[in-house]
Amino acid sequence: MDTRPTTRGGPLYWLWRRSWQFWIAVGVVMSVLYVAGFGPACWLAGVESQFATQLYEYYRPLVLIAKDGPTVFSAPLVWYADTCGGGPVLKYAFEAIESGY
Repeated sequence: MDTRPTTRGGPLYWLWRRSWQFWIAVGVVMSVLYVAGFGPACWLAGVESQFATQLYEYYRPLVLIAKDGPTVFSAPLVWYADTCGGGPVLKYAFEAIESGY
């Protein structure tokens, strides 16, 4: 009987063996998912007011870009928030930024 030697690599060993292309792909996918979640998060903050402050905390970089960033980036973010139904919440976040929150 031939027995194959077993390699005992756990999850950390599996992560260590991944190539740099894998980690770049993971970073790109996570970034896309972060931006894609901005619109539904604006909608959820509009439906449930308790999530409005959490929206500002979790999506602070995108809210700041939508408020003060270049038009190339801010216009699509504001459009996406408005399309998902979270436009008023985004305007509330802008006011919170101006008041020093």
